[in-house]
Amino acid sequence: MKEWPKVALGELLQRSDETALLDPEADYHEVTPARLERLAEWLRAEGATIARPYTDAGPVPERELAQRAGLGWIGKNTMLLRPGVGSLFFIGTVLTDLDLAVDAPFAP
Repeated sequence: MKEWPKVALGELLQRSDETALLDPEADYHEVTPARLERLAEWLRAEGATIARPYTDAGPVPERELAQRAGLGWIGKNTMLLRPGVGSLFFIGTVLTDLDLAVDAPFAP
């Protein structure tokens, strides 16, 4: 079982309840796709005929797409970084044909 550094974990828990602190026994390949599928279901309910979730399972450059979507920037550590959160989150993709509003790319 992986142990999180106690000081860093305590600080993170105080900063935000939205960080990617996952039970060390859980597999994000199971948790994240389930959440993305809920998003895909919502997109279908809104009129999408295509809503295909991906999490490290397809030919999708998730970090680059996340940066272009305005979610953060790619740091020297090759991870996507978000202001106030750092790299402590998981990213995934839902490809869809639903017409969505476009955000500006992130400008650090």
